[in-house]
Amino acid sequence: MTRFLPLALALMALPAAAELAPAKDATDAVLDPAFAAQTIFHTCAALSPNDYAFVSDTWAKTMERVTKTLQDGGITAERLATLTAAGQSRMLTLPDTTPFGEVRALCAANPDWMMNSSGFSTIGLIRDLKGALRE
Repeated sequence: MTRFLPLALALMALPAAAELAPAKDATDAVLDPAFAAQTIFHTCAALSPNDYAFVSDTWAKTMERVTKTLQDGGITAERLATLTAAGQSRMLTLPDTTPFGEVRALCAANPDWMMNSSGFSTIGLIRDLKGALRE
């Protein structure tokens, strides 16, 4: 889970996910930056229970679509389980044991996290994931 923190800190400064270094496979190249963005959204929203509930509920609906897209794309059951487990809200929120200074630094480095969260495109994520599954 904390493997997303360094990427999460840098993610909002990147113009497009396509500019990321090559990932393990095309599916990871789509999901890793999405999960990193969600780590920012979930962690910063966790400071406010209402915000966290909204971000978590919205992401759960997105993950339902991601799971269906992966199933339809022929991802093996084992790989599907790994990817969907990694995409759960509890996995994308930094653990409660994370020092508050690190949480504050993450949110300070991404002051537009709420606006970026609202603008996160489920449609774009699913489109990119379908494209990756065709590769």
